[in-house]
Amino acid sequence: MPNPTKRTKPAKISVAKRLRYAAAAAAPGINGKSQQASKKQKKRPEKVKAEEEITSESEFDEPVNVATAADLDSAAMNDDDNALETPQEARVRLAQQLIGELKAREAERLGYGDEDEDDDDEDEEAHVTGAVSARLQSANLRRAGRLRASFADAIVAEGAAVAADAASSSVSLAKNWHRLAVTCVQLGDNSLYTASKDGSVARWSLQAVLIKDGDSERRHLRRVAHVPGGLRQRCRHSLKSKPKAKTEQQLAEADGAVLHRGHVLCMALSSDQTRLATGDADGLVLVWQADSLQLVHQFRGHRAAVNALAYRRRAPGSGSGGGLHLFSGSHDKTVRHWGLGGAPDCGLGFIEALFGHSAPVLGLDAMRLDRCISCGGPDKSLRLWKLAEESQLVFELPPGGGPNSCECVAMVTEQVFASGQGDGSLCLWSMQKKRPVAKVAAAHGPDRWVTALAAVKNADLLASGSWDGLVRLWRVAAQPGSSGMTLSRLLELPAAGFVNQLAFWPASADEEPDDDGGDELRLAAGLGQEHKWGRWLVDKSARNMALVWRLALPN
Repeated sequence: MPNPTKRTKPAKISVAKRLRYAAAAAAPGINGKSQQASKKQKKRPEKVKAEEEITSESEFDEPVNVATAADLDSAAMNDDDNALETPQEARVRLAQQLIGELKAREAERLGYGDEDEDDDDEDEEAHVTGAVSARLQSANLRRAGRLRASFADAIVAEGAAVAADAASSSVSLAKNWHRLAVTCVQLGDNSLYTASKDGSVARWSLQAVLIKDGDSERRHLRRVAHVPGGLRQRCRHSLKSKPKAKTEQQLAEADGAVLHRGHVLCMALSSDQTRLATGDADGLVLVWQADSLQLVHQFRGHRAAVNALAYRRRAPGSGSGGGLHLFSGSHDKTVRHWGLGGAPDCGLGFIEALFGHSAPVLGLDAMRLDRCISCGGPDKSLRLWKLAEESQLVFELPPGGGPNSCECVAMVTEQVFASGQGDGSLCLWSMQKKRPVAKVAAAHGPDRWVTALAAVKNADLLASGSWDGLVRLWRVAAQPGSSGMTLSRLLELPAAGFVNQLAFWPASADEEPDDDGGDELRLAAGLGQEHKWGRWLVDKSARNMALVWRLALPN
């Protein structure tokens, strides 16, 4: 008798039987449920057909079906043609299409093809082809960052005319808008940016307007946007008989703006003209939206005044695809690298600190490569920071000649840069040598140190300023038959007061030319009665203002 408490083992089912059972269960019509379901599915369309009434007109009188079929046939034919085309053939076809459009545009610009004779068709075609070829070659060099421009030759050929045009076309800010010295300037496509010791930042339109200045009329710039500074607010409220007991922060919140509470000492504009950075004497770096001067971000980290700012230039045509990199030099002897986002390898915030200077960093500049150049003031050194290699090249001033210092620096190319010294000399450097390859002593006269430098990147033009009442333009050229270089004076522009900063537009030969801009070159100077770092000397006859010269160079 079997034991009821004893468990019986289930019968083993082979793998083959399991597969057969699974196939039978999945097949329709094997069991009752599936047969019923299949019958219901068969009956449903019959029921619909019985209830629904379809006429012959609704079935055949549809014009949309005929058009749709034709469109599908043409699309299929196009797909077949594209499918037979190789990638190389597609590139050739697109290149030929682009060249044809460029030739048509160039012929329209030159005025060809309207009422020309047949004999001149070949000459016109050759002329248009040469112009398009030169344009494409320039665009290729511009994208690679190797395009070189020569502005100095035009200035040498038409020096007097260029000087007269620059003097007659110079424009300035409205009278006494900045209460204190203008410490920094930057030029955009159609804008001028200025900042002052009163902490204010302003954007000006380069479309000048005529304003009566006493008995005479003078062209002034029109202010588009501005942010008042803490010092300006304090001066304004101190004029009242009973000033309100408010702090600067409360005044800033009342005005709806974030203020620089200290002197604004430096400024930099990104190459795509979207971000403007300013640094002040409190160690604060503010980043603004360039067109509206709305605050985007603020960087804190420097323990002393920020003396210099420089953006790493983006490649032409990159748009917003690349990240923005900002460098700042401070009185705390460090250079800091900041990221403003825009790329996976460029976040928003602090990236790294660069140590090496034994004195305050007074000047900075950068171009497209992952590096920057800085000058250390009293330590008499310039340092080229190679960020990817995590190394630096040190260039020291030659010994002798009494006390000296590196006051400012500007990059001409990726391999050549210039510096202005405290003894008034102007030096040209190459990455291949540790000593200057060219030097001009007393560039602005005796006892006049170089206070500002600016260069057109990848070109042969350099501008320097001091407090002798002149802004001088220099030609940078290679010395024939040797590895040396030369600096020769080209032009002098009047500028009364201390030249605290200079800026060119276009800032580089890689900039895309405007359709109506021609070969116009602009130069801006920030002027003041005193130097931006102190009041050692004061020129009461000067005005706190900015000047813009238009250098209309011939083709």
